[in-house]
Amino acid sequence: MGPPDKKPPFPVFDSWVRPGYHIVAGPRYDYSCNWLQIAENAQDPVHTAFLHTIVSGAQFTEEFGVVPELDYIETPLGLAYVATRRVGDNMWLRMVDSVLPNLMMVSPVWEDGKEIHPFDGPMMSRWIVPRDDRTTLQVEFRHVSDEQEVTPHWWANRVGMPGQMPDNRTYEQRQRGPGDFDAQIAQRPIAVHGLEHLATSDRGVILFRRQLRRGIRAVREGREPDGLLKQSAPVIPTYANDTVIRLPEADTLREDKLLMKETGLRLAKEYLKNPPLMD
Repeated sequence: MGPPDKKPPFPVFDSWVRPGYHIVAGPRYDYSCNWLQIAENAQDPVHTAFLHTIVSGAQFTEEFGVVPELDYIETPLGLAYVATRRVGDNMWLRMVDSVLPNLMMVSPVWEDGKEIHPFDGPMMSRWIVPRDDRTTLQVEFRHVSDEQEVTPHWWANRVGMPGQMPDNRTYEQRQRGPGDFDAQIAQRPIAVHGLEHLATSDRGVILFRRQLRRGIRAVREGREPDGLLKQSAPVIPTYANDTVIRLPEADTLREDKLLMKETGLRLAKEYLKNPPLMD
């Protein structure tokens, strides 16, 4: 897209050349709505608690039903949310990476936070591609472990993710068990932002839109937008992951929430400084 002389080099992200993993092409889907309604979903972690668990029943794991403590961090190429949940004496950190302008890298949805493990990388790289203002093409790479017990069979074999994709369900079925597709197209073909009532939990959506506006202004002024890779690099770091560490509860609920939030942000900053998949 854009002038040929401005075409950036094809990127190679660290998650695409991760030892012990291979890439498979996932399904492709057409959405009857504007691309932004899909792309900004990556920075709305609260929806996983309500849409994918509390409202619909557990489409992923039951632990997603806990509303996380939230923070956000700008990356060299976009934005990542930092969501922390308590699971017993463990703290589960989840980060989803938005790479400007339209790539999302999503961490595994089969995580339950019960087993301690380090940074584990994304399960998916997904592009949200506008066909026009009212229709969108969604394509993806799936990251599959060479060890069969690590990646679920349904994911490795290109089956659609529960609660995510368009299908042939009846209207009643989609009302009783809605997922991302239902929520996104129900906002109208083009969502009217003037009708929104954004809250503190929508901070990620606000930050993502701010980054896009910043890029639009840059192009209008003859500058290059954030996220454009000018120089070819051997490998580019990414930050989507699940991490589970032991972190006993603080004395009070308020102190514990603050402890998780501060610990999650500290880990996220460490990941930005020393990207684990670049080792």
